[in-house]
Amino acid sequence: MHLPEAIESFSEEGLRLIENGSVDEVVFSEGTYQVEVHDNGTYWPFLQFDHQKHLVDYFCSCSFSEEHGACPHLAAAFYFIYQKEPLHIRFKHSFFNAVFQMISRRLGYHTNSLMKKEGVYFSESKDKKKLFELKGLTPKGKKRLKEYIDKRVKETEETSLKFSNLSMEEMQEYREGRAPRHLRYELSFWSDVAKWLFCLKEKEKGSVRFEESDSLPTYCHIKFLDVECSFYISKASWPLFLETLDTVESNLKLHIRDVSSVEGIYYDEVNKRFTIEKREKVV
Repeated sequence: MHLPEAIESFSEEGLRLIENGSVDEVVFSEGTYQVEVHDNGTYWPFLQFDHQKHLVDYFCSCSFSEEHGACPHLAAAFYFIYQKEPLHIRFKHSFFNAVFQMISRRLGYHTNSLMKKEGVYFSESKDKKKLFELKGLTPKGKKRLKEYIDKRVKETEETSLKFSNLSMEEMQEYREGRAPRHLRYELSFWSDVAKWLFCLKEKEKGSVRFEESDSLPTYCHIKFLDVECSFYISKASWPLFLETLDTVESNLKLHIRDVSSVEGIYYDEVNKRFTIEKREKVV
């Protein structure tokens, strides 16, 4: 991890801002970040990492940074983002990313895929089975969900970080209305919710709980101080996120490190545990 000297000189002040809870919202797409930092005012440091995880560009909205080239807000943003690996790398392999990709494929990528009743956003099957539920628990959480869903403004190349790391080919696909599934997810509100929950997990413990069942669990409940959500899990959906279980604390554990060696994953309904069959090595 190479930190520019200009930012490193503010390390102590930056770490203090993190310790004081001054780092708030983190907006990111791939290696491009805007971080909200409160310090006798609200400031937005901007940081960009390349594919080698090196910091290649940075600035802050504060006047001090304009004059000196760096500031404590940039240091706070950097240290909050970079913990062994940058935040976007950790998110890519996270439970929250895998789960919300799964949900978006099932329900669609637009906000109209959800209904709303008494402040709860939800989706249900034709036979009224709850497939997904999302609820703000505090004024802050309710406001955030309204911004993501009710008052969502279409993101464009001029207004969103999400376009900053797209290749020319991806941009062309987007403009022609044939964006691939991973791009539709990234540009949707689902990825915003997933990133928010992931960042909450970085700051507070929260809870991830799978409903106890005589067979394979079919519901999962996620809860933080500001928000909670629940979602239905079909048997076919488990492989889409199972290998990410070790990135969160939950009542369901997965003890495996080399996922590439897995041939099949099966649920033992009697003993309530997963059986993992490994692929035989070809000599």
